[in-house]
Amino acid sequence: MNKNEENKGLAIARNMGLYWPYKSKYEKEWSLIGPTLLLEATGNHYQIVAYEPWSFLLGASKFTPDFLLMSEEGTIAIVEVKGSKHLKSYRDSRSKLAVSSGMFPMFDFWMSTFDRKKGWSMEKMRKEVNS
Repeated sequence: MNKNEENKGLAIARNMGLYWPYKSKYEKEWSLIGPTLLLEATGNHYQIVAYEPWSFLLGASKFTPDFLLMSEEGTIAIVEVKGSKHLKSYRDSRSKLAVSSGMFPMFDFWMSTFDRKKGWSMEKMRKEVNS
């Protein structure tokens, strides 16, 4: 290996540390405390498995949830994170979560929002399976 090849490897390794996978500061913060929020809401220990793991096709639209977590018992939780309930994207995401929970009842769907006065909240979507 010559010196130029060696330096290229070092540059790549340094750039890898600069990668920021989250699209918002709320997603970043939730990644640090989310499993604890789910523990408080469910009594089960969860671990984050993936960030934006896939998109659900919901008719003409699609929905890409923020986090996929798995509990020690094997329960899979899908979580969407929003910085406020007052955002237009909150209403859109909440409706897509509700539709997804009916289409994919094998998962638990959650909406987590941040409020400046109250902190983080977790809301579990009801599973309304269409017959």
